[in-house]
Amino acid sequence: MHQLHRSRPVIQQCWTSINICCLAGSSNDDRIFLGGKQGAIYIASSRQPTIEPLLLGRHTDSYLTFLSGSPDGRSLFSLGTRDLCKWDLATRTLRWCRSDLDAACLCIDPTSKKIICGLFDGRILEIDFTSGNTLRYLTRLPYQVGGVEISPDGRWLACVGVERKVTLLTWPGAALVWRSEGSLNFGGTSRIASFSPDSRLLVTPAADDVCSLSLWEVRTGQRLGDLHGHTKAISGAKFAEGGSLFSWGTDGTIRSWDAARQRMK
Repeated sequence: MHQLHRSRPVIQQCWTSINICCLAGSSNDDRIFLGGKQGAIYIASSRQPTIEPLLLGRHTDSYLTFLSGSPDGRSLFSLGTRDLCKWDLATRTLRWCRSDLDAACLCIDPTSKKIICGLFDGRILEIDFTSGNTLRYLTRLPYQVGGVEISPDGRWLACVGVERKVTLLTWPGAALVWRSEGSLNFGGTSRIASFSPDSRLLVTPAADDVCSLSLWEVRTGQRLGDLHGHTKAISGAKFAEGGSLFSWGTDGTIRSWDAARQRMK
């Protein structure tokens, strides 16, 4: 933690001119992908933060909302207000772009290299990683899709709507397993869907409290409890490889949780 605090002023000094709106990390090295103003996408190094980030390209609709690196570290996917794009990181070229989707979120199946894409109209599609073509329609949520995530064991697909209703499907069969109750409160983020490393637990936004998270048993859909501690809306949450859960929010804090015991560390 002390090392993080020492490096923070250096990173801010070098990267503030980019006006970062979203970022993603590489799965196999120290690269960080930064989304900036007017759709600019940069490649930076977490180990060498004083080196000027390299311009990868500009997203086609000039406004970035989401970046995701591919599991093999060779590609980067960018989402804007309309377009879904794939970038080749070795050649720094745009490989394909879909302007017909109105995509809201995505995740990548690390085994099949298929893209699961949630749309603003509630549809969830499977898209070919290489060509960008739509392979099949999976399901439709009542409202805009906020987040999608495949479990580490490759057996489940979690889908969260903006009303924070959770839908769990089998993967790759896409059969409905269970669906939770939602909320009429559309405030806060809904882009949170994180499986524990053993795929037994799922964390999503709490239905009625933007400052809390809900913990689910994946197989049964039983809500095991809610995680309270943030004082303002939660922005994101992710399980680490060791099983610890980290969450961060607009209250400016990062919190570490023992999710199995439903308490902060």
